Amino acid sequence: MEGPDASMWTTASANCQKDTTGFVWSGRASLDVTNVGTGGGAASLPFEVAPNRSFRFTVKCRPRVGTARFTVGDPDNAVVFAQTQSTQLNVWQDLMVTGTFRSNTSRCQITLGGLEANARASWDDCTGFWSLMTRCPLPSWLTQWRTEEGEDALRVYYQRNRLGTYDNWSAYAYDLGLVDPRDYQILQQPSAFNPLLLEMSRGATIYSWPLIVEARRPFADFGVLAQDTDITAAPLRLAVAAAKSLAGHERRELNDRLPYWDHDFIREQKRVASQLNQPAVDERAGQSWQVWSA
Repeated sequence: MEGPDASMWTTASANCQKDTTGFVWSGRASLDVTNVGTGGGAASLPFEVAPNRSFRFTVKCRPRVGTARFTVGDPDNAVVFAQTQSTQLNVWQDLMVTGTFRSNTSRCQITLGGLEANARASWDDCTGFWSLMTRCPLPSWLTQWRTEEGEDALRVYYQRNRLGTYDNWSAYAYDLGLVDPRDYQILQQPSAFNPLLLEMSRGATIYSWPLIVEARRPFADFGVLAQDTDITAAPLRLAVAAAKSLAGHERRELNDRLPYWDHDFIREQKRVASQLNQPAVDERAGQSWQVWSA
């Protein structure tokens, strides 16, 4: 749902558009689907799946008019594997379908739509798992999975028990559950040229909850210096304070300013402490990145 437009969705008896200002469950956008005919909807691009494997798909849905319908099918053989629907209007809710792919199924397709000719709903966070190990390359900047001190530089969480709208107040809340490190493994030693590569076991994906990776980004690769810290550059004030402190210790004739420069260096480290230190479990201060769901 986070793409720039709705061009990756194919409509049949419906219109769809990305919504970035109204009803969004998470991220920057949701998909607003409005039927112009009975049984219409927006279908995803077909994606590869494994024959004879069980599956579980979930999606966040907010019906606005009529009955919303969530369908999983085989576009090549015109088969519907599973579908579910909801008539509970103006409330974000989880819709889930389960089943087993057929022996001749190699591709799957998701359809988000409705029953009536005027049905309308907002959709977000569509997630799917089937009973296979899942290999995922992480962002290219994540070039280490342990620090120089031997501490883990990343953690993987479940995003559980997600809540939606309460009365007239739109709320987004969830509980975090730490994924057992035994349920994933490092396949590729990361470096400046190779991103970190994870393989998730069935134990990590069977619950179908979206996954969050919390990672610490070192300041080893400064890139373009910024006024303050962000995800792509070292904080300028910290770099300048460190340089002044180092220069003061090397140039003895500048000793009268050295206490002030050391004080500035300590102060700037405190300002970005959450970026330099990995927080405790469930204390998600500092740098983290995106949910593993569309």
